[in-house]
Amino acid sequence: MFSLKVIWNPLEGLDLGFFTLHFYSLSYVIAFVLGWYIIKPIFKRDNVSVEKIDPLFMYTVIGCLVGARIGHYLFYETAVLFNDPLHVFLPFRTDPFEWTGFAGMASHGAAIGIIIAMFFYSRKHLQKNMLWILDRIVIPTAIGGTFVRLGNLMNSEINGKATDFFAGFKFVRDLSDDKVAAALSKVKISGTDNKIDALVNDPQYSELLATIPYKHPAQLYEAICYVGVFVILYLVYWKTEKRHKLGYLLGLFFVLLFTVRLFIEIIKEPQTKTDAFEFASLHFNTGQLLSIPFILLGYLISKEKDTLKKLQLELADTDYKVHLGMTYKDELQEDQGLLFVFEKSAPRYFFMKNTPVALDVVFVDKNLTIDSFVSNAQPQDTTISRSKKPVQYILDLKAGTAAQLGLQEGDTFVWQ
Repeated sequence: MFSLKVIWNPLEGLDLGFFTLHFYSLSYVIAFVLGWYIIKPIFKRDNVSVEKIDPLFMYTVIGCLVGARIGHYLFYETAVLFNDPLHVFLPFRTDPFEWTGFAGMASHGAAIGIIIAMFFYSRKHLQKNMLWILDRIVIPTAIGGTFVRLGNLMNSEINGKATDFFAGFKFVRDLSDDKVAAALSKVKISGTDNKIDALVNDPQYSELLATIPYKHPAQLYEAICYVGVFVILYLVYWKTEKRHKLGYLLGLFFVLLFTVRLFIEIIKEPQTKTDAFEFASLHFNTGQLLSIPFILLGYLISKEKDTLKKLQLELADTDYKVHLGMTYKDELQEDQGLLFVFEKSAPRYFFMKNTPVALDVVFVDKNLTIDSFVSNAQPQDTTISRSKKPVQYILDLKAGTAAQLGLQEGDTFVWQ
């Protein structure tokens, strides 16, 4: 029978002389940089300035790292959060002092941190519905998760349970494993790295090495699944019209990624001694319990009624048509509108003189985003209403249509 057994004794980083660049840290760098390049063409396609990517990068990095760090101690080591709160944000313990590095990052916490960060980013930089950016940020997030899990693999952490499966890894650097610790204690050489190398390479320690079980490389399984999640999200965005449905990609991401987590957790070892629960005679760990709400939330978001509404628009794209406007129309249907198209963005205004019907008037910028709108503008009213910022379009709708469609500042139109 085909067998893929690996004695896993990798380098944990690149020794640069003055410090060691750990592969786990490098995995985050790769994830964030790759995310920048994936999101750039998405912004271009959606007519959003690429200058907005740099602040997006900063918000994402801070939200992800802070959320992941706090999430780990909130969900897995709650006592540390209250007894040694500085350790959550510093790479060492204070009581007693111990250098630990930034070990301990929870993906569920990262998800919450990114959602909070996108709320503030959307308000300050996009003026769009928060779901718009979340629908797009989940695409690079999925492939980023792949590199983070590969970083976990290089660290020999979040390992799977012992297995007789044809594929298994012997994690000889997992010092938290009692059998690894026991085997190393019998290797009469100084230095942990020297002990591990001798255990793996010296035939005299082959019996000790045999006492260490093969385990599922759960990190590798998860990384491969995340590639699949990325491919699905990428294709849905670029090949379908679902990208116009607010929340759809976010919901799909939650369902796919956390379903992966739900099942992969079955073959993972508990991350802490108390990482196990029983509910309705079923056994769960923390990762599974945290994944279930995300899956349900994702399903509800993706199944929300499609907010994409279609309007039949008449174009006013010449000076004559712009001047004529609505003066010749006695009525508009709820799915009809008149779109004024200008050559370039500028502050715009309107008034209702010589207009025989009440209107909702919407100011739309060059990126097809609603700048502002006036509801129920009355016939013959000479009051001047102005856009908040330079816009390139003005859309006239039947009075009440804006409320019926639920239009909000920051919503986006799609011309077909």
